[in-house]
Amino acid sequence: MAALNKYDTENGTLNKPPMFTPEDYDTWKVRMEGFIRNQDFKLWKSVLEGPFIPTVHGAGASGAPVPKDPALYSDEDYKRMEVDSKALWLIQMPIPNSIIHAFKKCKSAQELWNSLQHMYEGYEDVKENKKDMLKRKFENFCQQNNEKMTSQYLRYVQLVDELVSAGVKMENQDVIRKFLRSLPHAWNIYSVAIRRIENLRTLKLSELFGMLGAYQMEIDAQEPKPTHATPGSAALYAPINNSPYQSYQPVYHPTSTPIVSFPETSTPSTTHTNPFSNPTPPLTSGQGAFMAEKTNYFHLCQEDLDGIPADDLEEMDIMQLSLFTKLLHTLRR
Repeated sequence: MAALNKYDTENGTLNKPPMFTPEDYDTWKVRMEGFIRNQDFKLWKSVLEGPFIPTVHGAGASGAPVPKDPALYSDEDYKRMEVDSKALWLIQMPIPNSIIHAFKKCKSAQELWNSLQHMYEGYEDVKENKKDMLKRKFENFCQQNNEKMTSQYLRYVQLVDELVSAGVKMENQDVIRKFLRSLPHAWNIYSVAIRRIENLRTLKLSELFGMLGAYQMEIDAQEPKPTHATPGSAALYAPINNSPYQSYQPVYHPTSTPIVSFPETSTPSTTHTNPFSNPTPPLTSGQGAFMAEKTNYFHLCQEDLDGIPADDLEEMDIMQLSLFTKLLHTLRR
């Protein structure tokens, strides 16, 4: 219950304004605006335009309005003046005593609201410095301490929101590309797929998060589990991102059981060691039949890989390539 009360105090409720937070003024300002508008839109209008001041037509040819004598205030005048009085009270309520003393001279909601902005947002030079700081944070944004993709996404959304609030104009495709580049290397294969297939000018951050979240679930579900390997089964785990994989072809012997052989290469891979550099026992009947039926698999992967840059291809492993192939065919439908 204590945690719930603290949450209500910080964020506010339907009838209670959010607690003033100087260290996060931008967030408080958004919540406070929503709270005032929800109470009565006339209150927010008074914050923007200033209080209502009863006037009368002045003497003379011009007849310019002049403030009315308080003794002549009508009930309607008092009713309209109460709007600003209530708006001022709503803004004063969440401000702690240690801070409200600096704003005692503010007599209207507009005056108090603008004074808070000047104090915690600063004037033009302060705003420009804040823009520069946020731009640097955007340029250097990356994953922190192996955090989850969800946590990284939420940090990024907050940073983008702060940039927009500070008046920084950003193209949608630049926002999407930056987040994709900030992901760790394990996500490179999905980043490549999204950049090549999706229209980054119209893709929303929330849609990107949904796509990446689905990939994360698929990766978690298909992570290999430790099993006891049997002799000859290593053929099923051949690293196809080695350059010689394109020449792997099943060789049929004049027997009833097809045998699969893998040609050795004279240039060892710099990324993986070749598990077939030593003589490998012939596959069993079931394993040979499986490989014989799957000969079109390598051809399918090659077609998908033709459009991927070599640098990205080097990052792929056998599990990622399988997921990527499935992804390509899913997105093409």
